Amino acid sequence: MDKVLLLYSGGLDTSVMVKWIQKEMKKEVVTLTLNIGNSNLDQIREKALSLGVSDAIVMDVKKEFA
Repeated sequence: MDKVLLLYSGGLDTSVMVKWIQKEMKKEVVTLTLNIGNSNLDQIREKALSLGVSDAIVMDVKKEFA
């Protein structure tokens, strides 16, 4: 199965996109959340996993965007 990488905020829009890609495009979804100082990253990652993504990556980019 082909994979799609989705930049994921954990909000309604990107959560709907996860399910849409899975259902309509028949693709495996991997989410990427960029840590720019957020405090709820574990919750965001768990939410993505609960939607059935194959992987939920959190990348620390605070130095790059400081």
